[in-house]
Amino acid sequence: MIILGVFTAHDAGAALFDDYRMIAAVGLERLTRMKSDGDRFPDEAIDDCLAVEGLTRKDVDVLCLPRASFPAKYFPGNPWWDLRSKRPWRFQRGVLREMMRHRTRDPLRVFDAAAFLADHGFRAGIPVHFYNHHHAHALGALFHTDWDDALLYTADGEGDRVFYSARRLADGRLTDIFGGEDASLAVFRQQNPASSVALLYAEITGALGFIPLRHEGKVLGLAALGKPRFAPWFRECFSVDDAGRIHGHRRRSTVYAELKRLAADEPREDMASSVQTVVEEVSLKAIGNVLRNNPAHRLGVAGGLFANVLLNQKLAETLPLDELFVYPAMSDAGLAAGGVLSFLLARDGLKRWLDSRARSAHGRSSARRSTATSTTASTSGFCAASSCRSRRWCAPSARATCSICRRAWSTPQTS
Repeated sequence: MIILGVFTAHDAGAALFDDYRMIAAVGLERLTRMKSDGDRFPDEAIDDCLAVEGLTRKDVDVLCLPRASFPAKYFPGNPWWDLRSKRPWRFQRGVLREMMRHRTRDPLRVFDAAAFLADHGFRAGIPVHFYNHHHAHALGALFHTDWDDALLYTADGEGDRVFYSARRLADGRLTDIFGGEDASLAVFRQQNPASSVALLYAEITGALGFIPLRHEGKVLGLAALGKPRFAPWFRECFSVDDAGRIHGHRRRSTVYAELKRLAADEPREDMASSVQTVVEEVSLKAIGNVLRNNPAHRLGVAGGLFANVLLNQKLAETLPLDELFVYPAMSDAGLAAGGVLSFLLARDGLKRWLDSRARSAHGRSSARRSTATSTTASTSGFCAASSCRSRRWCAPSARATCSICRRAWSTPQTS
């Protein structure tokens, strides 16, 4: 069964599976050369994944989608402004919001899947699976381990009205501790934006003149050069309860105003160090409390927050763990694959899903093999069209034409 997973927000991309075997996973940014490209349907990434196996969209048996925003025409009761729009992706409505508005847990009751499949070239009648954002993050981490007892923790800017979640794998069951489907569909939000340390990191990135969701790594680098002089003020923005839930005590607008005020006069290295310190303290306390209440010696983490390598180091050094696994595609770029894993779990049940896992290779030998493989591929061919946005190396044996401009691959000249 050919299963296609898609993510359509920032860091958009696609992942193609043949049941549990991953065929390909491609981020849209790799093809358009625009970092974190997204907020649209990633047609280029989809076609690139299919081309690896010589398939077309008509060969897809299942389509997995996020409960994100799509053109309003796919929802009941089109607003009047959508009828005047010449850009269908300009006026959008969110699947999750429509589910709540219509008081349903079934996204297919509010989304015209038949019209969507027809508009995008897929076979009529194939199943369309909508996945939970943080559930997909967690499954991505769990699938690449061989654990039968573990804690899974996710944290990011926001996904399906949730900012962080915890799940426990034990005794053959995967149980939500908090941040699960009930939190996403709750009438009154169980989590609010002020409680997200990942959003705080995005906000300081913007306040320092960088691009949020793109340049957080620069803030992390600056933090190493500064002193946490302003940590006490930011520390007062958060508290962690005994269950490990994070609570915010200042409005985002208040926090951002303070960041802008500090950015005008204070060294940005000290600002970065202050926020980094608080993010580490809050995250360590939250995960530590969850572990105390749900004892486990293995921790899997995913979500954009865990692109912070210094935080990951502190987790490994501080928490009483035998093993820590940080999902390599921890950002939303990994959700396309996580969405497919969500469908497989719903189809087959947890036991078969766990038995079908593929543990990630670790160690220097696997790194050498990966390097050798990528080096071999990088000398095979590239798109030579001067107007093409791809400009990337690729093996002609895998693809006959460039997925961007559809021109034939060119073989590099060797001296």
